Amino acid sequence: MKHVWFLVVCVSLLIVTLSLHETWLLSLRTPLHAIYPFIHGYTPDYYYYLSLIEQGREGNFFVTTRFTSEQFPRLFVQTFYPVLGFFTPGVWTPTVYLGARIVFGFLLLIFGFMLATKLFQKSSLQLFAFTLMIIGVPLWFIQDGNIWTAGNFWRGLEPLGRITFLPHHLAANTFFIGAILLFPLWPSVFFAFLTSWTNPASGLALLFTLTFYSTLRRKFPLLIFVAAGIPLLIFSWYQNNFFPWTEYKRIEPLWRYPLDLFTYFKIMNIGGVIALISVPWVLKKRSIMWDLIVGWFFWPIVGIGFLQYFIPMSNSRYIQAAYYIPTAFLAVVWLSRKKSIFFWLILLAATSIPSFYANIKFNESMVSESSQKLATYPTKDLVTSIDWLNSYGNPDDLVVAPEWISSIIPALSNKRVMLGHPTLTYQRDKKQIDMNALYAFGDEKEVARVISDHHVSLIWTDWTLKMPETFAGFKFTPVFTNAQVTYYQVTKIP
Repeated sequence: MKHVWFLVVCVSLLIVTLSLHETWLLSLRTPLHAIYPFIHGYTPDYYYYLSLIEQGREGNFFVTTRFTSEQFPRLFVQTFYPVLGFFTPGVWTPTVYLGARIVFGFLLLIFGFMLATKLFQKSSLQLFAFTLMIIGVPLWFIQDGNIWTAGNFWRGLEPLGRITFLPHHLAANTFFIGAILLFPLWPSVFFAFLTSWTNPASGLALLFTLTFYSTLRRKFPLLIFVAAGIPLLIFSWYQNNFFPWTEYKRIEPLWRYPLDLFTYFKIMNIGGVIALISVPWVLKKRSIMWDLIVGWFFWPIVGIGFLQYFIPMSNSRYIQAAYYIPTAFLAVVWLSRKKSIFFWLILLAATSIPSFYANIKFNESMVSESSQKLATYPTKDLVTSIDWLNSYGNPDDLVVAPEWISSIIPALSNKRVMLGHPTLTYQRDKKQIDMNALYAFGDEKEVARVISDHHVSLIWTDWTLKMPETFAGFKFTPVFTNAQVTYYQVTKIP
C-alpha cells in the first residue's frame, strides 16, 4: 500500500503544479518595473480575499469591508482568510493566498483518495477512482475552429483550474470529505461545521447529502445536521442586517449562468451518465458511506434541474461542492463490472485530453488579457508606497486613490479606501461622484464636504497631479514621495 500512496502523492503534486499554469505564465511575463501579486480569478474578489488575510494578520477574526469610507460593524464571517493571515505573520499576503491554493488543492486530492480507500477494497479500483477524479472533466466541443469545454462560463469548472481554484472552496470541500470519512462519529460534527462556515454552498450540499441519507435510512444525524446548519442561519442573519452582506443578498439571484440539466451532464461528461446508471447497484449495498456518496452526487442534479428555478440563489452554488468526486466513484462501480475496463478508460481519456488542451489555450488567452490590466502588474513604486501605509497613521484611516489602486490598498495595507470593490463599496455611484469632485479641486464647498463626510486622511497622487498647499480650509502636506507616488496628509486649518 505504501507504493500506492507514494504514487498518489506524486501525481497529486504534479497535477497541482500543472493547475497553476496560468499563474506561472503571468509570473514569467512580469515587467522589470512591476510586481506580480499572484492575481487569480476575478481581480476585485482576489484583492478582497487578501484584505481579509490582512485583517487577520492584525489580529482581527471579526472582519469588515475596507472598500468603503463607512466603518460597518466587524462580523465573525469568512473566517478562513483571517485565520490564514493570523498564522502567517511576516509572509507577503499574496504568497499566503497562493500557498493556500496549493495546500488545499493538494489536500482535496489526498482526501478524495482516502475516501476511495474506504469505498473500494482493491488498490487497483482505488487508483482507478483517483484517476477518474482527475480526468473526469467537462466534455469538449469545437466551435469556430477552436476547442472549448462545456461549462466554460465559470472558471471553477476548468479541467486544470478547478484543482487550485478558490482556497475557501477547496478547504470547504476537503472538510466535506472529512465529515463523510468520519460519519457518524463525533469528529464528523466538527468537520460539518467547518464545511458550512468556510463555504456556505458546500454546507448546503452537505445538508442535502445528510437529508438524502436520512430519507433512505430513516435515521437523522441531528448533531451533524445542526453543526452544518448553524453557519447557514448566521449567514442568513448577516444578509438581512449588515452591509455588505445585504448587497450580496440583493445581487445573488442575478449571478445566473447558462446552466441547465443537459449542460450539467455535458459538464460531467460520460462519467456522469455511467454514475447515474450505477446508483441502483450502489443503493443495494446498504452502505452508510455509499448512501452519502449518492446524496452528494444528486445534490447538483436536483439543484440545477429543480431548485434553481425557485430559490433566489446563484445557480453556480450547486456545482461548488466538487461534484466530480462522487461522479468518479459511482462511475467506477459500473466500470469495475466490465471486462473491457481498459476500453472504457481509453474512451474516458479521449473525452478529457482535448478538454485539458482547451483549458491550456484558454489560460494563454486570459494571460494576454490580464497582462493589459494595471492591477495585474502594479509597479514596484506603487507597492512600496502601499506598504509604507502600514507604518503611517492608524489602521482604517481613509485613503483616497483612483479606483484600480483603491482595490489594492486594503489588500496590502491596514487602510480603507473610499471606492473599491464593486459590491463592497456602499452607495458606489455617490462615492464615484464625490471622488471626482475631490480630485477636480473646483468647488471649495464641495471639496470640504467630501473630505469631512468621508473623514479623508490621505490623498494619493502621481506625478501628473500637483496638489495645492491649502484649499477649502484644509492643508495638504506631502508625507511620502517616490518616483511615481505621493501621499498628502489632510488636516483641517484651525
